[in-house]
Amino acid sequence: MPLALELAAAGAEEGTLVYRSMTRANSNLDCALILQPDVAPARYFEYGFVAAVSVGQAIAASASPMVTLQYGWPDRVVLNDQTVARVSLTLPEASSMHSEAALVLGVQIFIGSPPKNLDDSTCLRVVDSENTTDATELMNLFGRHFLHWINTWDEEGFAKVLAAWSPRIDRTYGALTQIQTSAQEPTKTVTGIIDTVDENGALQLSSEDSSAMSLQPGDYFGVGS
Repeated sequence: MPLALELAAAGAEEGTLVYRSMTRANSNLDCALILQPDVAPARYFEYGFVAAVSVGQAIAASASPMVTLQYGWPDRVVLNDQTVARVSLTLPEASSMHSEAALVLGVQIFIGSPPKNLDDSTCLRVVDSENTTDATELMNLFGRHFLHWINTWDEEGFAKVLAAWSPRIDRTYGALTQIQTSAQEPTKTVTGIIDTVDENGALQLSSEDSSAMSLQPGDYFGVGS
């Protein structure tokens, strides 16, 4: 969200929340949280997994019993095989006046309408028609779960977050599939069979000729090195 990036570059406090107006019952949730990471840039991607788990649990808290929740590597939340939410990580332009490192965490939950530029996406009202939770309620649920998981990550490490994420990885095992390799460039993809996600959050794939491939989450999000 441009405003969140501007505020982050201007030195806004950590925890500043920016969100779009949610006046209609079916408004999508589109919000951004300003963070000031105290870890090395190479670990910034971990915030994406923390956020994805938090979004997933926020949706699960209000979902109907018959829907299946999964995570698409590394930024998507999936219900019944279709994307209903995604997270993003963006570095604001450096400001000469403010030395604090900043990172903007974006959250989008597609409640009443799917995005036009995301394949295999839907919205909560379609995939889970009995769920009447609105954007404000989901934002509050996300906030509570994010507070829990960011504290868990800080105290117990990334492995604890990954342990919550990995069992729900989108099950495309055994089938060739196109995997997006960059959040900023949707057309950049590779084709392969998903094997697993390793302890560093990297997606391990087998290509069509059975050679191994590894996709790094930091490269996908465009943060860290």
